Amino acid sequence: MYKPIVSSLTTRVSDNFLDDTGVQRFIPLKNSLQGFGLQVTQASECLTALLNDDHDMVQLLLNKQANDRKKGEKLDIKHHENVELLLKEYSRQLHNLSQEISNMIKQIEGSNDFA
Repeated sequence: MYKPIVSSLTTRVSDNFLDDTGVQRFIPLKNSLQGFGLQVTQASECLTALLNDDHDMVQLLLNKQANDRKKGEKLDIKHHENVELLLKEYSRQLHNLSQEISNMIKQIEGSNDFA
């Protein structure tokens, strides 16, 4: 979502480096990216904490819990592997997103320095 906007603005600034209008548009964009980056970091930290707790991951298996309760069984902590794989994938995607945000912020800062 942000990438086309950043690319468009950096192209305009490099084409018209004496024009302050494009540079002024970077400020709210950079602020928005930094805020989004903070949210991504917080979500990533939450996933990391969850990945470090097998018991919490097992608690996410709501259908399995309900079925085991009906049978009078207790949910085995070993059943968290599927949840762990899913959370690790989400964590990887958040890490990649964080890297993209960081790269776009650097691109904005580089364009500001250029102008």
